Amino acid sequence: MFEAVDVVEGDGGPGTVLKLTFKTGSGFFYGKEKFTKVDHANMVKESEMVEGGILDIGFSLYRLRVEIKENPKDGSGSSCLLKLTIEYEVKEEFAANASLVTTEPLLGIMSVANEHLLKSS
Repeated sequence: MFEAVDVVEGDGGPGTVLKLTFKTGSGFFYGKEKFTKVDHANMVKESEMVEGGILDIGFSLYRLRVEIKENPKDGSGSSCLLKLTIEYEVKEEFAANASLVTTEPLLGIMSVANEHLLKSS
């Protein structure tokens, strides 16, 4: 999905800005994402697209919230549950683009991360 992810400013906490360079053919060139909430204790991260990406096709807000929760069905503590929430606002004349909002690419990234973690443990 991404060709590169670069830290523009910040240290990973709130206010951190990432430049996401999308792979050729994705329909986007780049986007900048700003972390608006990083709560390590509750394992919650929120970010908003602040430039480029989906904002270039009529969205005025694109906010992603990632929450990691303990899996109540796993007494060993070796698995967790991931909750993804996307909030967005799209300008009326671009309403058809709302169908582009999906968690599928994010789930793909999480799946790759999961495979990496399983191999390295």
